Amino acid sequence: AFKTACLPNFHLLRQALPKVGKLRKVFFNYCQYSSRYQRYLDGENPNTFNPSFSNGSIMDIGFYCLASAVALFGEPKSVQATASLLASGVDG
Repeated sequence: AFKTACLPNFHLLRQALPKVGKLRKVFFNYCQYSSRYQRYLDGENPNTFNPSFSNGSIMDIGFYCLASAVALFGEPKSVQATASLLASGVDG
């Protein structure tokens, strides 16, 4: 569940933003080692890394970065994402 915007430190960050001044760029990063990655390396094709399920890390946990940005700044003018693609075609 997305709870970042409900955390006390997130509220403090939101309150401090006006003191920082105009921001030109903001970078969000979220990393998590998948418990299914070893299965993928062992030759299995778990749903997490199967492109027919529209999965991969950006589709799965990329939401946390985008939702945090929207909660802090409103709807973005543009979004860029980068990924390292696995042989299956999804990012991992």
